[in-house]
Amino acid sequence: MSDQTHPDRQPAEDLPPVVMAELERARAKTEARAAKAEAMHPRPKALAAIDGLTDPKRIAEWKAAAKADQPHTVARLVRRDDGMMLRMDLTECSCCRTTGFEVVEDRDGYTTSTPCRACGELRRIGQRFNQLGLMVRHADMKLDTFRPDIDDDVRAQGARDRALAAVQAFFAMVQAGKLGDRGLLLSGKPGIGKTHLLVGLAKEVARLGTVRCRYVAWMTHVRSIQEAIGKRGDTAAITERLVRVPLLILDELGAGRLTPFESSLIDDIICHRYDACRPTVYATNYGLSGDKDDVGALASRISPHAYSRLISGVHAVTLAGADQRVAS
Repeated sequence: MSDQTHPDRQPAEDLPPVVMAELERARAKTEARAAKAEAMHPRPKALAAIDGLTDPKRIAEWKAAAKADQPHTVARLVRRDDGMMLRMDLTECSCCRTTGFEVVEDRDGYTTSTPCRACGELRRIGQRFNQLGLMVRHADMKLDTFRPDIDDDVRAQGARDRALAAVQAFFAMVQAGKLGDRGLLLSGKPGIGKTHLLVGLAKEVARLGTVRCRYVAWMTHVRSIQEAIGKRGDTAAITERLVRVPLLILDELGAGRLTPFESSLIDDIICHRYDACRPTVYATNYGLSGDKDDVGALASRISPHAYSRLISGVHAVTLAGADQRVAS
């Protein structure tokens, strides 16, 4: 209803000058408060990070904002280690002083504490990264640093090219939201880049943040179970975490002595994930074809029913070449 038709409302132009002046002062005061709040807490235009865990486009936007002298916020994730595990921690945020919260004053002069808009995304990336379970040795392993042409063997270069393409295609499916129930299996001798590809994939999935992911080396999992047994802990819960995670990246499949107990652990993970239609990316030093370059046959390391489910649930790629750990 308009001012002209409402029986109890007086048109603004008909208000007494004293009232008009008071309204104008109130409006100016509100606008001044809003301007002060914006000056104290400018809305961040872009983010910056290190270690390649933020989209390069974001970094370019931040640099452009800084060059144009626009309001921007710097937030950085840095790499740390605790002697064994690799972690990403937020060490700088010029917006919230690394507290995770910013105090914002609204137009009415009230202050509220809200999650920081500048570093919130980086904190979530860091949390996902820390949940991967990566080791210190994995710090510099990324998909864009994987080198298929690391030696002069043309056959080996072709095999590593195919493996890299397979991992990139798998990640493209994750990006497109089309992750199905089919995983990957990278096989080949030690030291030819299987772990590098798996860790690089894990980091990209963590950065993307649409699928919960975990990386684990088989012998690390076995040690966790053994420690839990020694402390009378819940061993079933440790394996259950690997069974239930939406995307599991399992390295060194078939490694170790493979006692009957260890074999049963492998069967549990492979069969339960297969039955639940959860994709798994595996790497193993054992071959599938009995090639002379293989250190042994994977089929001899796990039970027949687990091997059947494993092979039917993955796209298998074999890598070749010389052991680069020894060569370097």
